Amino acid sequence: MEIAILLLAGLSFLVGIGSFVCWIMVVIKAFQNEESPLLGILCIVLCGLGAFVIGWIKNTEWRITQLMMIWTGLFVGSIVLQIVLMAVGAAAGAALQ
Repeated sequence: MEIAILLLAGLSFLVGIGSFVCWIMVVIKAFQNEESPLLGILCIVLCGLGAFVIGWIKNTEWRITQLMMIWTGLFVGSIVLQIVLMAVGAAAGAALQ
């Protein structure tokens, strides 16, 4: 059971790193493609969720549709992994009692 938890945690970490890289790429595109730095600043201030929404709004204009699809997959995968990790962790904790 402990190995499963470690593997899920490691996979969750890698998915998180991938999401972080996607966020950085969207922030860079925001600064590159806008005359005003406002959207880039908003992407930073509003963190991941703000950049995610802005990225989807501007995906065709900035030509980042594939990047946004990858980021969406990572986002959904992260949620699923966290749910599974919590369930496995709860089962392991219940087995100890």
